[in-house]
Amino acid sequence: MKRIGLAAAVVITLAGCSAARDDAARGGGDRLAAVRAALVAHNYGQGVTLAKAAVKATPHDPKAQFELARAEALVDDQGSALDALGAAVEAGLADPTTALEDPAFDSIRGSARFAAIRNRATPGAFGTGMLAAGEGSDRVTIDRRGGHDTVRAGDVVLDGDF
Repeated sequence: MKRIGLAAAVVITLAGCSAARDDAARGGGDRLAAVRAALVAHNYGQGVTLAKAAVKATPHDPKAQFELARAEALVDDQGSALDALGAAVEAGLADPTTALEDPAFDSIRGSARFAAIRNRATPGAFGTGMLAAGEGSDRVTIDRRGGHDTVRAGDVVLDGDF
């Protein structure tokens, strides 16, 4: 009788481990769906809480980091949003060009840190266009159109072939 009880305990334990491994392999899909649902319902604080739990469960999952970045941006925690977004890119965020256009990032899109993250995520994507960061007198633009480079920072303008 003890052998059957022990065997049943082993089977149940292994089944639980398998379920946890499957959940991690899916990137915590159920957790991320709950985060997205909270954000769609404008429950941004709940979205942050759920996203933090998803990141804690799967810290190297770029999807979990990305959802945390979205949630943090929506509660206007710019520093935490940029930290999570950087972590998502470092972890291998799929299709970063599209992901970075998410409207949740409208409040941080003009920051220098966002521009740096975008450049890491999409090297060369802006190589022949224009890149801008900052506002007012802190605005910096790099224009690579027209066969030459122009860098503008406040009153300073640099033209050349950088």
